[in-house]
Amino acid sequence: YKNQLPTSGMLVNTNIETLYSSKSLASVSAPFVMSLTSWLTSMVGSILLFLATKKMSLLNRAYLRTVIPVMVMGFASLILAIIITLTTLQWEAFFMSWLSVWLVSVCLSWLFLGAFEIIGLAALLIILPLVQYQSVLSGSMMPLSAAPEWLELVGNLVPFDSIGNAYRAIIFGSDGSLPYYWLLGAALIGLFLSWGSAVFK
Repeated sequence: YKNQLPTSGMLVNTNIETLYSSKSLASVSAPFVMSLTSWLTSMVGSILLFLATKKMSLLNRAYLRTVIPVMVMGFASLILAIIITLTTLQWEAFFMSWLSVWLVSVCLSWLFLGAFEIIGLAALLIILPLVQYQSVLSGSMMPLSAAPEWLELVGNLVPFDSIGNAYRAIIFGSDGSLPYYWLLGAALIGLFLSWGSAVFK
């Protein structure tokens, strides 16, 4: 059949390997939804909290910017975990999906709030593209290796794909864990910027 146009009479052989069989089709998009909501709620929540606490005294502002993300993101990630669990019918994934989204959202919120504290809303010039490109860079919709070279380079600098892999591991039962060192570093940088600016001003 070489150098011939395909016809309906040509046979096609394929080898299919089932990596994961789900109880619901919603399982396919669940890691993307978890990743997008983690980044989007962190950004929007950080903007709102930054603007709401801008006129407060420095120490009160730093305290509220530390505590409120923990409470709000905990509740928001609980609601997301309930929705993910109800749509995917994977009750065994409830607890881990709740905790992982909570942890990622809190760390990102603290990082974003620290950036807003230092350079104000101009930080959106950096944060907004990160949030918008996270779906491509996390590998939740396609492998990062399928992206253009420059986008793959950006994706390797910030471990978007590690967060996406962890979310896929929770839903699909595959290998992957959260980038705890990166999340700890992001949280500490954000807290240092928030508290440091409050103490040193």
